[in-house]
Amino acid sequence: MEELKSSGKTQFRLKKTKVSKESFKAYNNGKRFIVNQGGSRSGKTYSLIGLLIHFALTQKVSISVTSIAFPHLRKGVIRDFMEIIDPIYDPNAHSLTESLYRFHNGSYIEFFSVDNSLKVRGPGRDILFINEANLIQKETFEQLNMRTKKAVFMDYNPADEDHWIYQRILPLNETEFIQSTYLDNKFLPEIQKKQIESLKDADPNLWRVYGLGERGTTQNTIYHSFELYDEVEGDYCYGLDFGFNHPNALVKVTRVENNLYAEQMLYQSHITTSELITKVKQIVGNSLVYCDTARPEIIQDLILNGVNAYPANKSVKEGIDFIRSHKIHIHRDSIDLQKEMRSYKWKQKPTGEILDEPVKMFDDNVDSFRYGAISFKNQYTAPVLMGFR
Repeated sequence: MEELKSSGKTQFRLKKTKVSKESFKAYNNGKRFIVNQGGSRSGKTYSLIGLLIHFALTQKVSISVTSIAFPHLRKGVIRDFMEIIDPIYDPNAHSLTESLYRFHNGSYIEFFSVDNSLKVRGPGRDILFINEANLIQKETFEQLNMRTKKAVFMDYNPADEDHWIYQRILPLNETEFIQSTYLDNKFLPEIQKKQIESLKDADPNLWRVYGLGERGTTQNTIYHSFELYDEVEGDYCYGLDFGFNHPNALVKVTRVENNLYAEQMLYQSHITTSELITKVKQIVGNSLVYCDTARPEIIQDLILNGVNAYPANKSVKEGIDFIRSHKIHIHRDSIDLQKEMRSYKWKQKPTGEILDEPVKMFDDNVDSFRYGAISFKNQYTAPVLMGFR
C-alpha cells in the first residue's frame, strides 16, 4: 500500500483506514470474499473505492463496481471515486456513456447497476465490488460471482437479521469478515459522531446496527415486508417531509385496491426554500401534496407558487396502522426509501420493552410515505379548517 509517485511528486494517496488495510491484507492472502460489515459512516465504501483505484494503478486488472440501482451508484460510490481520483484524473480516460474509467496500464473500473442484465450476465472481470450487498438478490449475486476471477468485495449496514450473506458467504473459509464502526473513520466530523452516538439513548437496536455495526433484530421492526415494483397506474398523491440538514423527502404514493405503492421522487438536503418549491412544482404538477405541518410557512409558499399543497394528518400510529393494513410495494430505484423501510423501528427500552412509538431517526422518506398514504383513508380536509385555503 505504498503511495504512487510520478516525477518525484505524490499524485495519488491511499488513505490508510482499518477497512483499507484489512481488506488489502485479505486480498493479498488470496481470500475470495472480502466482506465489510459496518455501522453508519464507518468509511467502508470510501476506503474500498480508494483500494480499488490502488489495485488498478499497481496491476493490470478489470474491476466492476455494482449496486442495486444506478442513481444510488451515482450519488454514492461514483461520487467517492471522482473525489479520490481527482489528483490524477484524466477526462480522456473516462467514458461517461459507459461509466468506465481506463488507466494507462490497461486496467479499468466500470460502474453498473444489477438491473442491467447485459452486465450481470455478460463478460466477467478480475475484481467485483458489491456496494450495499444486502440489497442484492442471492440469484443476482451468484451470476456476478461466477463471472469474477479473483475476489469479491462487499459492504453493507447489517440492518437485516437474516440474509443470504450470513448463510451463504460468512461461514466459508475463503471469506474474510471485517467489521467497522464510525470510530474507525478518523476523518468523520464531530457533529456526525454525536448524531450516531445519540442512538445509544434513542434505541438499542439502531445503536447496535448503525453505531456498533452489529446485526439487528426484527422484533421491533415496523414494516416487516415489502415488494419491489417498476411501474403502476392508479390514484396517487405525494407526501412531503421538510428538512435542511436532514433531507427534504418527496414520495409519490399510489393506491390500487389494497395495495400501496411508494416511489421516492426527491431526497435532498441543504437546499433553499425557493429551490425546494421549484423542484416540487416540477415533479408534482397539479397533483395533491400532503406536507409536514412543522413548517406552515413553506406550505403557504408552495400554495402561493401554484402547488396544490395541504398540511398532512400527522397521526403517527394511525398512519402506520393504515399502511400496514395494505400490501406494500416500494419502487425498485427508491433505494433510500427501501433502506428506511428496513430500519424503521419501534422504540425499545434497555429492558427490552417495545414502545408504541417509532424511533425518530432515518425516517424522512417513511414519514413522507405516511403523509401521502393516510390521505387515502379519510380524504383529509383539515387545510380548510386551518385557513390555508
